[in-house]
Amino acid sequence: MLEGVFPVWFDDVKGGIIERLLRLSRQVPPDVELGYHLCYGDVRHRHFKEPSDTLKLVGVANALAGSLGRALN
Repeated sequence: MLEGVFPVWFDDVKGGIIERLLRLSRQVPPDVELGYHLCYGDVRHRHFKEPSDTLKLVGVANALAGSLGRALN
């Protein structure tokens, strides 16, 4: 979604992804470790798209870590 490979039904792609991940995160009890695997997929051991860098993933991870109010493992 961040790289435009898959269609998105919300206007703000990064904001929409973060909002949805935060909503899911709030459903995980505080005493349970919380982590996300941010990746570019795996089809025949290849990415859906080769990223030029991981800046977009770092932006999502930083936004999550700064907004959760709990540990992100």
